[in-house]
Amino acid sequence: TKRWRRSHPGDLGWESCKGCNHPTVLYRLPELLQKSDQPVWFTEGERDADSVRRLGVVATTVPRGATGQADLTPLKGRHIVLVADFDVAGWKRANAAKTALQGVGAVVDRVLRPVDAYSDLTDHVSEGRSLSDLVELDPAMTKLFTDNPTLAQLNQHALSDPRVHIVNTDAFQWLQQDVGF
Repeated sequence: TKRWRRSHPGDLGWESCKGCNHPTVLYRLPELLQKSDQPVWFTEGERDADSVRRLGVVATTVPRGATGQADLTPLKGRHIVLVADFDVAGWKRANAAKTALQGVGAVVDRVLRPVDAYSDLTDHVSEGRSLSDLVELDPAMTKLFTDNPTLAQLNQHALSDPRVHIVNTDAFQWLQQDVGF
């Protein structure tokens, strides 16, 4: 079992943060701030954020993954690619994260999931798949961000890029058919 203990710098070195009110920051916050012109991949945990970062994109998550919380305000105005784990809990977390991100003014451009059931982004990448193989969960958003000139310009026409392969799956059908929800 993993245990994550919050701590903060104190007068005598690192001090336990159990029950304290110190704000929790986003994972890899310094890099997010340094690369403020790039889209951010928001994953379910630190392992997934590290996996996708090794592929050359900016990635973050909240500390302690699915159970954590953090100050999301550094993502205000940022374009977000939200990646859900391919299970019911992952979909629920992605919906909550999307709402929270939009609540601080982040722009959630896409919500994606891995190809294989019961897998996460790290599993997806370790199977040799690329980020372009992730499945788009909201076909209406794909259409909107491809066809609307203003939105297409915002994402620099990324969805029309021939290197990107988008597979649209309705989220509710995915929950019913693929995970038996």
